[in-house]
Amino acid sequence: MKVGQNCSVDISARCPCNWTGVTLVAGGLYRFSADGCWTDWYIKHGPAGDPSSSFYLRLFEKFRRIPDRPWFELIGAIDCDLSSAFPIGKGTQYTGLRDGQLTCFANDVKGFYFNNRGKITVCIARIA
Repeated sequence: MKVGQNCSVDISARCPCNWTGVTLVAGGLYRFSADGCWTDWYIKHGPAGDPSSSFYLRLFEKFRRIPDRPWFELIGAIDCDLSSAFPIGKGTQYTGLRDGQLTCFANDVKGFYFNNRGKITVCIARIA
């Protein structure tokens, strides 16, 4: 993606690694914004996720893919590598730390994506 370019990509709640087709480059500055609603079992979430949780979810908090981030927050990563994960939520700016394809997912427990529905649309713009 060149400076000044932007695009939108739908991120499925059911997929633990959504490949966006967008290559981020080390040192590039990107602006993200996200909108939409996805559902975990019967609980609806926006892209910022939900820091509070039911008794049931509290039992699984330490198993979330990114434990210190809210349930169902929109998360970005490079090439599905969790060590490169960064929160997107409703929007953020991010400076690329390495080259690779942007992947995104809902912050849920690995192996529990089967009961998720819906999508979030993330807009990506390279600003520098």
